[in-house]
Amino acid sequence: GMKVIIMGFELADGPVEQHLVFVDGKNRPVNRDPEPAPAPAGEGKVILTCYSDGGSRGNPGNSAYGIVIVKDSKTVFEDSQYLGKHTNNFAEYNGLIAAMKKAIELGADEAEFVMDSELVIKQMKGIYKVSSADMKPLHRQAVDLSSLIPVVRYRNVRRSQELIPRADELVNITLDAHGRS
Repeated sequence: GMKVIIMGFELADGPVEQHLVFVDGKNRPVNRDPEPAPAPAGEGKVILTCYSDGGSRGNPGNSAYGIVIVKDSKTVFEDSQYLGKHTNNFAEYNGLIAAMKKAIELGADEAEFVMDSELVIKQMKGIYKVSSADMKPLHRQAVDLSSLIPVVRYRNVRRSQELIPRADELVNITLDAHGRS
């Protein structure tokens, strides 16, 4: 509860002036103005759903990732990058990392990362070990980036679900642009 203490300040020229100071239970001064009503849960928070997909034609072969980021049921960002000749898992991890970097840039308080790669999702949840030497630095980078987002979830879906088809389409547009080279 709130209590009032009276503090006296000695002034050089005579009488003591009194000041009322309101303090909380830990004797910290508090403002007397009424507290604003707390915002409803979730309001003002940046909550993102981040879809990522990676693909490689040849595995290893020409590879790319696609990402789609959704806030308040609206797509707020899409991107796809060509990665060169790499494996499918390399592309999947690079998609996740790109989605994480964008989520951080967008100031995410909560982010859910949705992928059709069961392997990457289970590695990020710590269910599967990362045995591939090539994947260890990518996994470590993803873990480090995830620590910069207060609340993180991972979800594995089928390739046909939600916005994974759009992320996959972005991958294919990018790979088509790089032809067979």
